[in-house]
Amino acid sequence: MKYFLILGTNPSLSLAETESYLKTRKIVFSLELKRKEVLFLTTEKELDLAKIMKELGGIIKFGTINREVKKISANSFVDIIGNNFAGIDYKFKFGFSFYGEDTLALNSIAMNLKKELKKRDISCRWVTSKEKALSSVVVEQNKLNDRGADFFILREDNKYYLGRTLAVQDFKGLSKRDFGRPARDDESGMLPPKLAQIMLNLSGIKKDDVLLDPFCGSGTVLSEAALMGVRKMIGSDLSQKAIEDTRKNINWLKRTNDFDIDLRLERIDVQEISKKIEHNSVDVIVTEPYLGPQRGAHDLKKTVETLEKLYSKGIEGFSKILSSNGRIVMVLPVFVSRDGEKRKFFLDNIRFDKFEFVPLLDEKHLSMKYINISRKGGIIYGRQGQKVWREIILLKLK
Repeated sequence: MKYFLILGTNPSLSLAETESYLKTRKIVFSLELKRKEVLFLTTEKELDLAKIMKELGGIIKFGTINREVKKISANSFVDIIGNNFAGIDYKFKFGFSFYGEDTLALNSIAMNLKKELKKRDISCRWVTSKEKALSSVVVEQNKLNDRGADFFILREDNKYYLGRTLAVQDFKGLSKRDFGRPARDDESGMLPPKLAQIMLNLSGIKKDDVLLDPFCGSGTVLSEAALMGVRKMIGSDLSQKAIEDTRKNINWLKRTNDFDIDLRLERIDVQEISKKIEHNSVDVIVTEPYLGPQRGAHDLKKTVETLEKLYSKGIEGFSKILSSNGRIVMVLPVFVSRDGEKRKFFLDNIRFDKFEFVPLLDEKHLSMKYINISRKGGIIYGRQGQKVWREIILLKLK
C-alpha cells in the first residue's frame, strides 16, 4: 500500500515521530520525503488510518496514493472515487489539495468532474479555499472524508501522483483537551497535547511500559499516554497545585474516554527523585521540565546556569530509577536573544554522564532537504517571535 502524509510545521519532528511510531508497532515500511510537507509511506499491509491519526501529533492529513498519471483528467478522479455510485444519494462535495511550486488550472478539471458526476445522477459541489491545499479544518467541516473527497495532487517532474485523503488530524479533540480541560496554568505555560503525543511516540513507549513524567504540570503527557493505551504511570512535580491539576484533568478525561490506569501522583522535588521512586522501576520518562521564567525580564546567564544544575541533578536521579533499557524524551529550553540577530542559546553544560544521545532521525534522512537535527541529535521546535524554543532530545542508558 502507498500512502501520503501531510506533515506539520516542523517536518523533521513529524518524520522522526512517524518513523518511531511505525518501528514501535513493527510495521514494515519505507519513507520518502517528497516535499517539505509531503511524505510518502509504503507498507506491506493496509493501515488503519483513522486510528493512527488519533495517535500521531505531527501529521495533518493521511491518505492513499491511487494513481500516477502524466496528464490529469476528470476521469482520473472518477476512477479514484470508484465505480459504485449507487449509495450516493446526497450532495457529493469534492475539493483539490495541490502540492507543488507552480499552479494548476483546477477550474476546468473541476467543471469537467462535475459533468462526469452529473452523468451518473450525482449532485455535487466543488469546495475551494484561498490556499492551494485544503486545510484539515476545511476537509472536516465539509465532511469530505465521509460524504465527499479531498483529492491529493502532487506534481513531480513529468507526472502527477493522485490520491484521496482518508483521515485528518483530530483538531477538535486536541483543542478540547488543551483549552477545555478544567485545570489550566497559563501563567507557567503548558505543553500542547499534540507535542506530548509526538514526544511519547519518539520514546517508543509500549502499553505495558511504566511511564514517568517528573514535571507533570497539568498532566498533558500522562493524559495523552492514557489515551494511547499506556496503563501504568507516575506523575510528580515540585508544585502541589500541579499534582492536583493533573488529577483533575485526568479525572475529567476519564469521564468521556474508556481507559483504566494505574496512576501514582506525588509531590517530589526532581533533585530528590531517586529517593522517592524505586530504582530500576521506570521504563520511559517523557517530560517537559521547568523552562525558566516565562514572563518579564530575567538574567539569561543566571537562568541558564540554574537550569543546567537542576537538570543535571534530575538526570543523575533518572539514571537510578530507569530500567536497564530505559529511555528519556525530554525538552531542553533554547533561549532566543532579543537583538536583531535572534541568536539561540543552548544549554550545553548539562551532565549526562550515564546516558548517550540517540539521534531522532536515521542518517539516511539527514541528506534530505528540510531535515536537520541539533548537535545533540535532537530537533529544535519553535516559531518566530517565541522567546523560548524547545530542543527535543532522546536519551538512553549507556
